[in-house]
Formats: sequence, structure tokens, C-alpha cells
Amino acid sequence: MRTRVMLIIAVLCIACATALAQTAATPYKQPSADITRMLDAPSLPSSDVSPDGRWLLLMQRPDMPTIEDLAQPMLRLAGARISPRINGSFSIRDITRLTLIEIASKRSRDITLPLNPRLASINWSPDGKRLAFTQRLDNGIELWVADPETGKSRRVAMARLNATTGSPYQWLPDSSGFLCRLVPAGRGAEPKRSDVPTGPNVQETSGRQAPVRTYQDLLQDAHDAALFKYYFTSQLARIDLATGKATNIGSPEIFSDTDVSPDGRFIIVGRTVPPFSFFLPYRLFAQEVEVWDMKGKVARKIASLPLAENIPIGGVRTGPRSVNWQTGAPATLIYAEALDEGNPRKKVAHRDRVLQMEAPFTGEARELFKSEFRFGGLQWTARAGLAFWRDFDRPTRKSRTYLHDFNQPNAKSRLVFDLSIEDRYSDPGSFVFTTDKSGRRVVMLSKDGRHAYLNGRGSSPEGDRPFLRRFDINTFKTEELFRSEDPYYESVDSVLDSEAQTIITARES
Repeated sequence: MRTRVMLIIAVLCIACATALAQTAATPYKQPSADITRMLDAPSLPSSDVSPDGRWLLLMQRPDMPTIEDLAQPMLRLAGARISPRINGSFSIRDITRLTLIEIASKRSRDITLPLNPRLASINWSPDGKRLAFTQRLDNGIELWVADPETGKSRRVAMARLNATTGSPYQWLPDSSGFLCRLVPAGRGAEPKRSDVPTGPNVQETSGRQAPVRTYQDLLQDAHDAALFKYYFTSQLARIDLATGKATNIGSPEIFSDTDVSPDGRFIIVGRTVPPFSFFLPYRLFAQEVEVWDMKGKVARKIASLPLAENIPIGGVRTGPRSVNWQTGAPATLIYAEALDEGNPRKKVAHRDRVLQMEAPFTGEARELFKSEFRFGGLQWTARAGLAFWRDFDRPTRKSRTYLHDFNQPNAKSRLVFDLSIEDRYSDPGSFVFTTDKSGRRVVMLSKDGRHAYLNGRGSSPEGDRPFLRRFDINTFKTEELFRSEDPYYESVDSVLDSEAQTIITARES
């Protein structure tokens, strides 16, 4: 009896092993040819017009990621998902083809790309003569540049880019090169997790109520914090377009933001500093906001922002926030400050104020205006000093847009739109943008400076009917120039000239 039982067990083990071997060897099954063609059919490419309006760039990416891309290692650190292989964002939908169309002649050509193209962060130079992009390799990210005239591309430098906090490069305003975030040279091996704990996992509380939003992919322990510091630390450098020479600026830091001034002399720098939090993403870690010169010397400290663990729900940080350069000025800072301690429940006449500080940043900031609701940002126009700005009231879902001429010391903001963000039928659309000579986005104006343009979805009881409208900045009246008509869904992709005589649309049947 015992022999029979042992024989049965042996047969079952052999059968299970055979079944496991067959299961392990089974490849992915492919659908029918019709389904494959349908899933692999190329979608409408995204597009971008060169600053001089000469070239239309079409960017094609595959709709379906590959198994290889989905299987690559991923780290979840401080609210970000990164690929440790490339030291950049975990991406599975890179651009694989670039096509240029000369708008005047309608002739097209594909840009010659590196082997196995996996492209991202594609940007025209301010003068429109070059096109830069990043190429993802198996072990890092490179910076490449293409010449629209020849369609050829080349690698700019051997240095590996650090793309953990967004685009790893920015064109310099004169198109002579780039401000880049590089993987620090000689940084050593990745920190390894110790098998022996160095101490307990201690979390402290102040004893006060502090509602905190729920975030994903946060730091879990000291090893995660070490990995965050390792992968997110960058070396800021200036790379020359012609020679590829990299000149370091300052020392390696965790840069959350970097932005070159329109005149190319200064950099807004946001540095993430300890302590790191297990409850917040890195954008809400403690920050040092400074202005550097191009050699890395601090010209002005703007703010030292503590860890943002006590921001009320729906509130903002206290101190300077949304620090940006004023478009159309050589080097002038614009930023907002809360007047309600960042607390939306506090009853105040004005939520925010907006301030201005000019180079060389030795004096105090000058208050430009106050906003009744929470300040939502500025949109500078092609006329220097003229801008639209908006504020937003979360409880009522009300959004208001104003026009202000900062060239007039005593000018007051004029209310342009007063809308509910939940009322799509009344949505006037978004302003059409172009780029100025330093490469910054500005609201397009007609040659006489009187008209801007609005590009909208056109929601209605009959469905969406995208439109383009001319907007009079003196009277705030609009004139419809284009509207999608049956049987197509047609939206405005680009406005090619300041008089809106020529536009590019995307049409779907």
C-alpha cells in the first residue's frame, strides 16, 4: 500500500513539473490580424509650428507600449515614478518619428533620427533654426539637435541628462546653447538597502490638527530617502551648441525648478532641501528659491520655504510662490504672496498680492496689484508690459480674467471674463500663443496691437463645435473667424500669422 501511494505521488509530481514547464514556455498569444491592424493604426500626430512660422513639425508616437517598456524597472520616490536605468521619468510612450513640413511649399521630410529613436522634450530654438530633443538610451538620456534645412540630427554632448524633475534642458534665449541638468560626474553606485536596521522608524506629531491630502508613491523609509537624493541630485551646466562643451554652474543640488532670464544673465533656481517627508511629494518639500548668475553665484535669495505639511486643504504656501520672469523685460521677477496666511477659510478682502523685482535685485519688491480671489497666474502678450491675469474662487468655482497694462503706473485691471468653470457652454476659449524673440510664450496680437485670438472647444447642446475668434482688447468684443461644421470635428491647431489669415486645423470624420 505504501509503495502504491509513493508511486502515485511521484506520478503527480512529474505531471505537475511537466505542466509548469509547459506554462512557463507559453509565449504571449497574438490576436487576429484584423485586431492587430486596428490597434496598431497610427493616431493623429501632435504638432508644433516653428517660431518663424516656416515649419510644421509632426510628432508620431506608437499608441501601444511594448512589453519591454512596461517591464523596465521603476522606482516610486516622493510622488514621482522614475526609471533608474536612465535617471529620468518612467516613460512608455516616447516619440519615434519626426516629420517636417515646409508650410509655404507643403514639401515634407522625415528628420534623420538616432538608432532606435525614443524621443521626448522636443523644443524649437528661439530663432527657429534648430530643433532639440532628448534621446532615451538603455543607460541614460542624451541631448540631440536637428537642422530643419537638411533634416539631419546630431548628438550635442556626451553628458547624460537628469530628467527626474521634468525637462532636463532649456534653450538659452540667444539660441547659442542650453541650460541643462546633468547626472553628476563620479556620483558612485546606487545606495543599497542594509540588511540591518540603523534605528527605528520614528514619526513625530506636533499635536495640532493638520489635514493632509492622500498622495501616492511617497517615500517609505530612510533607504527611499537616500535613493531620492541619489537620483534627483543634478549638476546644473551650460552646454555650447557648436562645441558641445559643458560648463558647470554651481554645485550639485536637487533642482525642482530652473529658468533662464529673457536676457540670459540670470537663473531662477528652486532647490529642494531636507528634511524630506513621508507624507508629501517632493514639490512640497522644503525649498530654497534663489536667483543665480550664470556662474552660480547667488544674486538674491527670494524665499526659504519650509516643509508644506500644514497647508490647509485648498490653501497655498505662505511666502513667495509662482516665481517667474516677466516676459518682455530683460530680468524682472514676478511672484505672488498670500494675504490670508494661505488659508481659504480666513475672511479677508484680498487673498493674494502680486509683486515685481527688477535686476540687480538689490532693492525691495514692488507691489503691483491685489487679487480678491486666489491668484491664478499671468499671461503676457506680445506687447511688452501688457498681460492677462486670472484669479479663482474654489468654493464658488468662479474664475475671472483681467487685462492690465503694467506700463501705466496708475492703470487699473479691467475685468474681461467672469465665469463659472463648470459652465462649458459659456467658455470663451483660451488665448492663442506665439513665441517672442527669447523663446517665451506670449499671447498673439495683431500687427496694430488691438486684437488677440481665442481658440475654444465650442461646447453646446448639439455637441462640441471648435471655434477661433478675434478678440478686441479695447472693447472686449469678439468676432468669429472659424467654427467646425458637420460632418467633421475640426479644431484649430495653429494660427500662423498675427492677422489670422492662415490657420492649421486638425479634422476628424
